[in-house]
Amino acid sequence: MGFWKKFETDDPRVAQEVEKLLLPGEQIEALYALITDYAAITNQRVLFVEKEFHSSEQVISSITFRCISSVSLQKGGFMKFAKTVYVQAGGGRHSVSFMSGENAHAFYCALMQKMV
Repeated sequence: MGFWKKFETDDPRVAQEVEKLLLPGEQIEALYALITDYAAITNQRVLFVEKEFHSSEQVISSITFRCISSVSLQKGGFMKFAKTVYVQAGGGRHSVSFMSGENAHAFYCALMQKMV
């Protein structure tokens, strides 16, 4: 995944794309995005959307909160600019790298609140 920054939830372009993926009764709670990729936290799950920069292909991953077994936050390190959140679900692990430690921490906390 790419480097992420938090978008305002009223960003029409990203919000409209996410709304097309929502289930009935599902609501967007937070959006995190970079140029083409984004992640969304809804009231039911977390969505990861990775778009290929040079084509129209995209990979959409959806994980319900009850399926997430762990969330890890990697911080610090020499010359480490990005802060990474790892989401473990089933046999797979998704990683989301943020330029801002504050956004990484906010994403981590939002997922942890959904899990407990």
